[in-house]
Amino acid sequence: MTFVGPSRLRAARTDVVVLNFGGPQKVEEIEPFLFELFNDPDVIQLPVGGPALQARFAEILSRRRTPGVTPHYASIGFSPTIPTTLEQVEALRDALKTRGLTPRMHVIMRYTEPFADRVATDIARDRPGRIVALALYPHFSGSTTGSSMNDLSRALGERGLGRLPIHYIPAFYDHPRYLAAVTSTIQEGRAQLTDPATAHLLFSAHGLPSSYFLAGDPYPTQVQDTVRMLMRDLGWPGTHALAFQSKVGPVRWLTPSTDQEIRRVAALGVKELLVVPIAFVGDHIETSYEIDVQFREIAEALGMKLHRARALNTHPDFIECLADVTARAIADDTYGGMGKHKCVRCLLPKPHEHRMRVQCMDCGHKTPEYLLRLPPVRE
Repeated sequence: MTFVGPSRLRAARTDVVVLNFGGPQKVEEIEPFLFELFNDPDVIQLPVGGPALQARFAEILSRRRTPGVTPHYASIGFSPTIPTTLEQVEALRDALKTRGLTPRMHVIMRYTEPFADRVATDIARDRPGRIVALALYPHFSGSTTGSSMNDLSRALGERGLGRLPIHYIPAFYDHPRYLAAVTSTIQEGRAQLTDPATAHLLFSAHGLPSSYFLAGDPYPTQVQDTVRMLMRDLGWPGTHALAFQSKVGPVRWLTPSTDQEIRRVAALGVKELLVVPIAFVGDHIETSYEIDVQFREIAEALGMKLHRARALNTHPDFIECLADVTARAIADDTYGGMGKHKCVRCLLPKPHEHRMRVQCMDCGHKTPEYLLRLPPVRE
């Protein structure tokens, strides 16, 4: 068995891999994008059938949904996720440079190019000593961060890098600079309101099937924690709520949905609404079309004016958040370069060997596949 030890790490070069969702840049990319999304078992968990049935299911569903979503993407000039991510990575590179750090940076999208397989081939050719993996999702979910990190781990393993030490950054939903960035966008949005004391502040997060939460996915709890921390210091004079958007399919998702919450407050006589796209760090179809077009139409039909806080994109506080968590991960060479370990659900510190256990010994949360694939450490 190959062990990772301190002597090997001291001379190692650290690369940074930034992970994000991806999005179609033109009409021809919409159906392949949807296929990759629906073919991901971390996103849609079929009870039976295995990979072959999943692929067939994804093929049918993506073909059926493409005609309906194509006009939505076309109306916003297609997905801005990839160009925004590249801008964020360049800003992160500059922020790391001010800290004296110049790691080689790689970008991987989960459902469009650049895919993990292509980038992993480049990494295998260059042979860094370790990797820091940063997913651009503030809150951990097995369907987003977990999926992207599983994909990275798989691609590296298939290219002979299964023993490469990887420091995974699972979340940053409570980082002070992330909270400062969101607070700043809320204050900017507040300035648009006629009367903030009577306006409703609505945090809208991407939804998740309820079954994931019942199985222990920490995403809803972490989103609620972010909202709680924001409201503690925000000084908002009116009412607020958290809702979830972007439901797909017939199964039960987290509630209330954003459109349900809009209708609820309209019935109470609310006339102004500020929607905060929480858990989103850049503009994409969920902000630029679902909130700006669909939810705005619902609100206006009910006699309300809807405002939206801008997405974080390259907000200076957000970039400083990314730079801080990345720099800390680069500096943390404990456990063979994989860093200190916390369970993504209960957040309690764990010994390194707990990474190799199928579930957390304290809360019972299922250990993500990418952690189970990490190499053992010889202290």
